[in-house]
Amino acid sequence: MIGWIPTGLAALLLGSSSVAKLGVVEAKPLKIVAHASNFRPAFADARALKHVSAWTLTSDAEAFGGISAMLAGRTSLLFVADDGTFFSLPKPIGKETQLSGHQFGLPSGCGQRDSKKDHDSEALALTPDRVLWVGLEWTNRLCQIALGNWSQSRLTSPDAMRQWPLTGGSEAMLALKDGRMVVFAERAADDGPESPILVFPAGGVKAGTRPMVLRFRPPTGFNVSDAVMLLDGRMLVLARSFNLPFDFGARLLLVDAPDWSEGAVMEGREILRLEAPGIHDNFEAIGVSAEGKRTMIWLASDDNHLPLQKTWLLKLEVHSK
Repeated sequence: MIGWIPTGLAALLLGSSSVAKLGVVEAKPLKIVAHASNFRPAFADARALKHVSAWTLTSDAEAFGGISAMLAGRTSLLFVADDGTFFSLPKPIGKETQLSGHQFGLPSGCGQRDSKKDHDSEALALTPDRVLWVGLEWTNRLCQIALGNWSQSRLTSPDAMRQWPLTGGSEAMLALKDGRMVVFAERAADDGPESPILVFPAGGVKAGTRPMVLRFRPPTGFNVSDAVMLLDGRMLVLARSFNLPFDFGARLLLVDAPDWSEGAVMEGREILRLEAPGIHDNFEAIGVSAEGKRTMIWLASDDNHLPLQKTWLLKLEVHSK
């Protein structure tokens, strides 16, 4: 979702998507066509990143689209849309690929299913013990789901997130190797230049836990939309912009040495631009996977279920330090 638009317009968009389908939790088959594109993104640092492939994804399934976050596995991709619908797909290969996957919804333990606002899913993280965490932006809550038992889920409302903006809350999440959970707000409550970051202790994502408070400073005019840890300990942050009448842009920022200490203010080095006349849209999702010794980055865009936009999927290779 376009998270920094006025709250009234955001409410209109939240009510316009596939709300009636939120009650569906059971997996249903999903058919996707991945159309290869010759368009390429613009590299700010070609030494750090290499373009591999780009596709646009289409489907006859009404619920498909609105992608807000993703996780990349060895052979598959897991997306979540901003209405709480998940899409599980094999990774595309080649020019035009027919993909057979599944779609399913958040379990009932993640909140009411009669309003998209309750399931406004914007962030995903997978902990080392295979617990999936979902960031619910509109309500500033987090939901944890046991991957081995999808019906086993629980909501948490951290006190430290309660003052975050309704349309600027948990936009990115990271599960660190030592068990700590990192939650990025899309923007500050006062619309300042730095996005709040909360670092919860291992096993301590609870209502009354006091996390460490950090900040991230994106480029001027951009807001945090997702983040991922690379296999070598570096961090990538995806930041996006929106300008009227309907102009999207994005930056991919590399943080060589993330500082997870109280009060730290982090910035990233720009390595990729997604803007006209090259590939550009409302990019909200980033994932990382390994292919042998190579590290691949996957980027996906949120089409907001609007005909003016597309669901892009980009594959890029990150060079090592």
